[in-house]
This record gives sequence, C-alpha cells and structure tokens, in this order.
Amino acid sequence: MEGFLATRTAREHTASGTLISSGRIPAEEFPGLNRDEALYEHERVPFPSYPYEWPAEMLHAAGILTLDLALKALDDGYGLKDASPYNVLFRGPRPVFVDVLSFERRDARDATWRAYAQFVRTFVLPLLAHRDLGWPLQQTLFGSRDGLDPEKVVDVIANLGNSSAATLPLALAEAERDGRLKPGSRVLLGAFGAGFTWGAGVIEWGGGGDDA
Repeated sequence: MEGFLATRTAREHTASGTLISSGRIPAEEFPGLNRDEALYEHERVPFPSYPYEWPAEMLHAAGILTLDLALKALDDGYGLKDASPYNVLFRGPRPVFVDVLSFERRDARDATWRAYAQFVRTFVLPLLAHRDLGWPLQQTLFGSRDGLDPEKVVDVIANLGNSSAATLPLALAEAERDGRLKPGSRVLLGAFGAGFTWGAGVIEWGGGGDDA
C-alpha cells in the first residue's frame, strides 16, 4: 500500500480529491502490532451513498474515474484488481475512489485486466440496460451486488438490425437455443418503437414447444 501511495498517480488523484487521502498510523500508537503489520486511516466522507441509490449520471462518473485510475496506475507499475462501483463514494457531486487496497503490483508483460468482466457487469451492462431497455438501476444494483451477468442479457439488434415487432420473439428464440432460457425462467422484456413508444413486462417462460 505504501508503494502505491507514493506513485505519481496516487499523489495527483489525492491532491485533486478523486482518491481518498490515506495515512499510516504511527506504530507506537498500537504497541501490539507485529513488525510486518500496519494500520492506515483515511479521511471521512461526510455523506456516503451507494450505487443502488445513484442516478445513471453518478454511476457513469464513477465508471469514468475507475477507468482513469486503472489506466494511469499502469504507468506506475500497478493494476486495479477489482472494478466495483462500491469502490467509489461521492463528495458532493464529485466521485472519490476509496478502496486503495484494490491496487496491486502488476507485471508489465501481462496484457490482461482481470477486473474487466466485473467492470462490464457492474458499470457497462447496467447503464446500457437502463438507457436502452429502461431497466431501473436501483433494481439492477440492489438485487445483485455484482451487477448483470452478460449471459442473462440478450440483444439481437447487433446481429440482425432493427427487426421491429419481431425483435422480442427473435431474442427469446435465441436465448432458448443458447440454453439461457429454460421453462420457469422469469424474463424481463423491454423494447422501443418508432417515435416515443416503448413497452416492458415480465413473463414466466413456459418453453418453446406446443404447450408454451
């Protein structure tokens, strides 16, 4: 932790208020600590809020800050090992990253960002589902701390284009064919039409046979 706090990325983001200010507590204040142990304290964020309470703009701002820190830390030899919106609080309208322990030494030859899948589940997919399908962020993030599983989101427009009224039937058929949709599954449907028409509903899938 001391190593990351000494990096240029940590110093600059701490100075700008987008990384929580953290300091090591003198060992003499806790005489029971072992020599290889340390305690840190950080400044208090006066009014904490959580991702399931945020509007889309706040989740987007938290995601941008997460990506910015992850990219800049690479130049200092550190990687961000997890990418959850719960790593971020807000000080007024500005996001501040508070989980300093999420940064760890990284092999410069390793091109994999191990937190990528978590970033997609907790930032990208909830925002896309909110924007394109009207899914409430509160429901998505409160019901599942780890966001949306890509395997549970079906979008056929990328492959088939705008198929109008056939979009939902095509999506259901694809999900069943891929094994993602089974009898008894609860399915949230969302679609937009021409102008300002839209619709959504929840169904229980009975299967694709004659008894569906």
